[in-house]
Amino acid sequence: MLIGASLGTVTRETPWVIQMTATGGAVILGISFLLLDLKKIRIANFIPAILIAPLIQVALEFFKVQLP
Repeated sequence: MLIGASLGTVTRETPWVIQMTATGGAVILGISFLLLDLKKIRIANFIPAILIAPLIQVALEFFKVQLP
């Protein structure tokens, strides 16, 4: 836990990293639904969003757009 705490201070959480992590979490949730046979979700459709979501965040920061 000490190593994780020290690495957390080194790797700064930028907004685009948070967006990529959230999108990846949604993909992992979809994979778990598929493995548990709860719902058939087309996971491949979400894979481009892992790259698109951070790009949108960077573009919003570049144009200084503030979302509520």
